[in-house]
Order: sequence, then structure tokens, then C-alpha cells
Amino acid sequence: MLRLYELEIAGWGLPVTVLKAHDGFEALLRIGEQRPDILVSDLSMPGMDGFRMIRTLRADPACAEMAIIVVSGLDRPTIESMGLPREIPVFPKPVPFTQLRAAVEHALAGAPVAA
Repeated sequence: MLRLYELEIAGWGLPVTVLKAHDGFEALLRIGEQRPDILVSDLSMPGMDGFRMIRTLRADPACAEMAIIVVSGLDRPTIESMGLPREIPVFPKPVPFTQLRAAVEHALAGAPVAA
């Protein structure tokens, strides 16, 4: 799935570089090395899940305002019950790439992103 996202995003012609991580812990390490402008993440990952990773990022002043977009197979009530901040847009799986692209473009422009 990571490769699919990478190929899709590369074809958008946007000024972005895709960095991949296989779980929340690896993502935090990569973000610590090179803070991205936008994080696109799943919530269900091995090891550290997306919920914990996002809570960790929001608690860090250097990353608290980072644009985050979630793609998840979980239903909205489950996501809300697990405490994902409401301002983070959530797209269903399979991801609607046209909507995801629009969200990434808005985030790059510094505009609020809506799902």
C-alpha cells in the first residue's frame, strides 16, 4: 500500500517528497530527523498505532501544528471513541485519491483541510 501511495502522489506533479514509514514509531523517528509539512497516516499500524503517534506529535510543540491527514478503514464512531482530534480530516479506505490530492494541496497552501 505504501508503494501505491508513493506512485500516486508522485504523479500529481506537486512539490512534495514522499517519505515512508511502516509504523508509528518509525514515523516519529523520521519526523524527528526531517519534519514534514504534511503527514498522511493510517490509524491501524503494527507496533505504535496512528492514534498514539498523533497524540505524541500533538504533545510536541515543534510538531503540534503539523498538517495531518488520516486514511483509515475504521468507521467514524470508532475513530471518535479512540480520541482522534476532530480537526484532523479522515478519508475512508479505499482512499479517494482525488479527495486526498485536494486535501494535500490545501495543506500545502496552509489552508484548513476538510474530509
